[in-house]
Amino acid sequence: LYAEAPERTRRFLDDVEPIITDVERDTLLKLTEDYQRDKFVDDFWKRRSTSPDGMRTPFRDIYEMRLAEVKRLFGNINTDMGRIFLLHGPPTGARKIDCQDIYWPIQVWYYERIEELRMSKVLLLFYQQLGVGDYRLWTPLDGQGALIVGNIAGGLSGGGGARRVDVTRCSEYREVAAAVNTVAANFGTIGGMKMADDLRTAATPDVEGADRILQLTTDIPAGAAVLPIQRVFRFPELV
Repeated sequence: LYAEAPERTRRFLDDVEPIITDVERDTLLKLTEDYQRDKFVDDFWKRRSTSPDGMRTPFRDIYEMRLAEVKRLFGNINTDMGRIFLLHGPPTGARKIDCQDIYWPIQVWYYERIEELRMSKVLLLFYQQLGVGDYRLWTPLDGQGALIVGNIAGGLSGGGGARRVDVTRCSEYREVAAAVNTVAANFGTIGGMKMADDLRTAATPDVEGADRILQLTTDIPAGAAVLPIQRVFRFPELV
């Protein structure tokens, strides 16, 4: 159905992929008329424009501004950095660490508050494995060795064992160690994957009835019977 949808619909689905639910996506792809799709899109944003305390929020405006910034900074939304930026906004602060031959390129993001996780003072660590491509979110399951040049997630190197280097040759090694310890404490060893998934996943609004639009139409099917209409005009009686 996606391939057969109009270009405007496909573009919308691509842009909202991190926040749209399966029910909403399936419903939109089943709609056949532009006025139905327009109505669906309006309802889609309205469902997300009410805060938990019932206040209206400019969700669409905020999302679209972030989306434009994500595309400019990261190229697309299907990266760890892009998705987290899109869902939680820009970090309060960010720092790049570039110690060639010791660490893969690293970025440390700091959030004063991530409301969706109900967490304050959140530190996130991203690294560019092999020094090319998109940055990925570091979790304790990757192991500290994954940050070392020559190693990959899990702490292994091309030779099958973790590559050992003297990290103290990096002037910022203490900052890296502190960031790793803080992130590991926030994530936890067991809950690391869950927190990583939560960071990449949007909160789900109440979508009950989202598919009701499939039963609503103003179209008249071909061959429909013509119903007789009788007009009656009544005038006030003269006194």
